Amino acid sequence: GVTPTVFAVELIARTEGKLAVGSIPSVAGVTVKGLSADYASAFGVLVDACEQVGWEFQVVNGALNIAENFGVDRTKDFVFRAGSNIEITALGDDDGELCNVLTAYSPGRGINRMEITLRDEASIAEFGEYPLAMEFDAEKLDELEQKAQEFLDEHNLPKTQFEVAIDFDHDKEPDYGLGDKVRVADPETGIVTTSRIMTEAREYGESGLVVNL
Repeated sequence: GVTPTVFAVELIARTEGKLAVGSIPSVAGVTVKGLSADYASAFGVLVDACEQVGWEFQVVNGALNIAENFGVDRTKDFVFRAGSNIEITALGDDDGELCNVLTAYSPGRGINRMEITLRDEASIAEFGEYPLAMEFDAEKLDELEQKAQEFLDEHNLPKTQFEVAIDFDHDKEPDYGLGDKVRVADPETGIVTTSRIMTEAREYGESGLVVNL
């Protein structure tokens, strides 16, 4: 048929190029449901699966890596401060993921489907209403409320986005990497925030290593 029973077969069949040898556990501990691979690309199936369970993936040197979370919390180890150890090349606020009125559903249909609406009044007062309806995998009302509240707490503020450039002397490789959380301070605007490294480019020059984050 159009969609093989096992999605892994489809992913391998539609992947071009060399496959790197890796380690795949027999059980990941999470279950995805309701995915459609009809005429979809392997990338599209992977994106849908990861978004459903909140996992992440990245490709490094042609090897696909999938994990519950990439990176570590380095907010106590690294403080990037403009004018001190970094140069801020771009700064902006993105409200694309902002949510302060969340309607949460449980799986199911009709009267058997649980539904709650949570509001973050402080965020609404500052930014206006940003509604979102979302399904959570929960079997009890308190579980649904807990997952919804965790999501709301994570998305109730606009995301401050930095692009920074950092210079390092020769033989001074930074310890942080993609996915890590660090603190960024901009004395000019007064912003001090926790940010996550989402992209990284390293280039060696005459004076040493230049890292763009």
